[in-house]
Amino acid sequence: MKNKNEDYIKAYQIDSENSKNYYQKFLNQKSEQQKFLEEILGEDDKSNFKICDIACGSGTLTHHLLQKFPNADFFLADINDTALTLAKENLDTKRNIEFLNSSVFALDYKSETFDRVFCWQTLLALDKPQDALNELIRICKPGGKVILSSLFNIHHDVDIYTSFIDHTLASSKENIYMQYNTISAFTLKKWLDGKAASHKLYEFIPKVDFKNSSTNPRGTGSFTLDTPDKKIQVTGGMLMNWAILEITK
Repeated sequence: MKNKNEDYIKAYQIDSENSKNYYQKFLNQKSEQQKFLEEILGEDDKSNFKICDIACGSGTLTHHLLQKFPNADFFLADINDTALTLAKENLDTKRNIEFLNSSVFALDYKSETFDRVFCWQTLLALDKPQDALNELIRICKPGGKVILSSLFNIHHDVDIYTSFIDHTLASSKENIYMQYNTISAFTLKKWLDGKAASHKLYEFIPKVDFKNSSTNPRGTGSFTLDTPDKKIQVTGGMLMNWAILEITK
């Protein structure tokens, strides 16, 4: 039940229409996490940053970041050529943007290259998230920041590694397992010891109700539940403890 890069690409090809719709969903409208990220980033930054978007998908994150960083050079990497083709179609080619097919486990960038490294909703889907995190930190400049969205267990010292199959998708017939892994703040602190000057977790709590995003409600579509304290997101019957991690190298 290992989640490998080749399995991810194979599943994308089999479920191409579903995958494309997922990638494109928040291109013309900002997701709640995108809005939350922009609150964290604060005012528009005019610096001439070098910004890397790892596992960029169809370029949705960079599409919005282009407005926040108008003078930055952007570098987008993904292991999926189909996703990179979509990103090239979606993004303003008049801006300085470079695209690269590269694995998050062995990024084809020199160390200490980027002022900002973004990686969105990807760490949770990897079988070796610590190795990927080390790569993100490696390519970041000293004093720069790695900013990523993933599942983190902030309130309990418990790591959860979950493998699943969505039987409403065609890829399930190939017995391809995907992952939603939740890393505890306890483990994260150990991973970053000696590798980062500081780090902070911003817990993401939905402010609006999520409607089931799956064409088949018995699949991995997401919805929100109201508790006495907050809304929580449930996807395919799994609790999604989203947070944005900001690492200062």
